[in-house]
Amino acid sequence: MAQPQGGYSPIQKWLQIYTQDCVYKAIGKTYTRDNAACVTQMIADGQGMEVLDEIKKFSSNSGAIDRKALLFALALCAKSTSQDLKSKAGFGSSIRKSVQRWYNQEEPIQFVKLVTRYMSYESWSHRDVLRVVHPRGNTDSTSLILKYLIQGLEETKKEFNKPEASEEIQSLLGVVEDLHRVKHTSDEHEAARLIEKHSLKIEHVQTKFLHSKEILDALVSSMQLSELLENLHYFAMSGYLEDSYKGCKDVIDMVKNEASLKEQNVQPIEVLIATRRYEYGIGKAGKKMTWNINPSLVSALNSAFDSCLKNNVKSTNKSFLIAARVGSNKKKTHCRGCVSLSSLMATAVMAVSLAKKEDKVDLVYFTDKVTHIALSADTKMQNLCDELASQALIAETLFEEKPPDPCDMSCPIRWALDNKKKVDAFLTIVDTRDSGKVMVSETLQQYRREMKLPNTK
Repeated sequence: MAQPQGGYSPIQKWLQIYTQDCVYKAIGKTYTRDNAACVTQMIADGQGMEVLDEIKKFSSNSGAIDRKALLFALALCAKSTSQDLKSKAGFGSSIRKSVQRWYNQEEPIQFVKLVTRYMSYESWSHRDVLRVVHPRGNTDSTSLILKYLIQGLEETKKEFNKPEASEEIQSLLGVVEDLHRVKHTSDEHEAARLIEKHSLKIEHVQTKFLHSKEILDALVSSMQLSELLENLHYFAMSGYLEDSYKGCKDVIDMVKNEASLKEQNVQPIEVLIATRRYEYGIGKAGKKMTWNINPSLVSALNSAFDSCLKNNVKSTNKSFLIAARVGSNKKKTHCRGCVSLSSLMATAVMAVSLAKKEDKVDLVYFTDKVTHIALSADTKMQNLCDELASQALIAETLFEEKPPDPCDMSCPIRWALDNKKKVDAFLTIVDTRDSGKVMVSETLQQYRREMKLPNTK
């Protein structure tokens, strides 16, 4: 596939999207030396410090980056034969001290809720980490929490449940016991009471209880909107979202709350994915489920989507050309990693999001020719999906008569050049990885020269 022209070096591109070619994988990534050739080559060429510098830059970036790729690159640096690089990238005293400081956070109640909310990650438990860093508690409260994470509740009680223990320790031990009970009790009424008492999160709760309305009642009051949207299927499966249940109105009011949506910076794509999963009975892992659809909730979700488009999408003050060739590939009708979204709908949401905030956005559909599609700040998602579907149907008819040519991704750039369109960024959305031998970079360079726009991406 032809390489795109962009402003990133190979290592920057790899750290950001974990790929050395043009195709980003949303799922199914494997972190191996073979897939990190640009990193291993730089280390072999004595450029390991440059790799570390890039890791530092990207790790402080709040944007959408692949943090697992950063950690894997750091591990490759730590395994280098260069002693200087190993000392700076490896698990030395500075990293150990940083982890020790993290486990000595000042507010013990909030800290113990945090560490019991996420007990393990990527097969590493807190116990595994603590055995590596050997932290010492700066206070009795921290020592109690570390004891619990390493040796469990009974050993913790033996050491800290004493008559002479301070009021703070007795209170903290009570919280630890409650958190332990939530994770191990078979009584959902007790679990619900403790969840409400300590304002616990859904990760604290045993999966078997997430079909209980009583448990969901206890959880919902302390949920952020993003958490609610991500776990909406649990509410739907339990019947919580039917009008006959008292808690349904509270959920609808939460979803419609424009001030909360804005304050919590909920993104339109979060709302859209939640809406599609709810409407089509899809669980978080893509499993098909059955529940009754509440039209009032669907209406609230649609309202939330519009609100997020209006308030939470940031303008770049750039001009865009969105070029789509999606929908005609029957083998790729859905987005990989998100079966609830079709490629048409994913294209539409990106288009309306940009059109809502940017002054200059053009949308085209291309096959062997380019068709301009009307797009403005007032364009509705459904109308745009219908228009894209009609273009895909035309393309499908063409492809029935003759096999489709490789996807010529330079076609929209040539169209912009022919029509003297000033574009800061071309956003090409396709459902195929076959672009033949066409070099998009050459066409983009020509566009930059002739339009006198050297920074167009």
